[in-house]
Amino acid sequence: MTESPGYVRGQHYTAFVADVDRLVRSKRFQVAERLLLELIDATEAEGRIARMGVAPWYYEQLANLYHERGDAGAELAILRRFREQPATPADLRRALLARLKALTARDIRPRAPNPTLPPPGEARACVLTGCQTILVRGQVKYCSAEHHLAARRGRPPNTP
Repeated sequence: MTESPGYVRGQHYTAFVADVDRLVRSKRFQVAERLLLELIDATEAEGRIARMGVAPWYYEQLANLYHERGDAGAELAILRRFREQPATPADLRRALLARLKALTARDIRPRAPNPTLPPPGEARACVLTGCQTILVRGQVKYCSAEHHLAARRGRPPNTP
């Protein structure tokens, strides 16, 4: 069973606001970063299907995490990712785009954030039903492109 667009771990992405706040307050930044990346993927997937804008709060929280960490390149990259999302109303975009403009004026170069391994005891497995492969750095939900495509088709891997 695959998750619907906009859903993470069986819940709509909006259900995780308190979790993100709790993780940031308890200084569990790596866990918060991974969760925010999943939530951003979910809001983008829902936005593509519904042809609506994304929720900017998640991008802002992740940009704040990168800023606090002193990772201006990753902060710039997530703000640019936000800028590329269509249909988000202008009043919701204004603050993040102003922040992006300020970083760009400082001649900061965008870069992907350093992927982090889950802390011990928090290893995640591929979400494709029946697959128990543990995910490694950079893998968000699936252990392979084949599993990602199989989940999108709603069929087991290696079937037409």
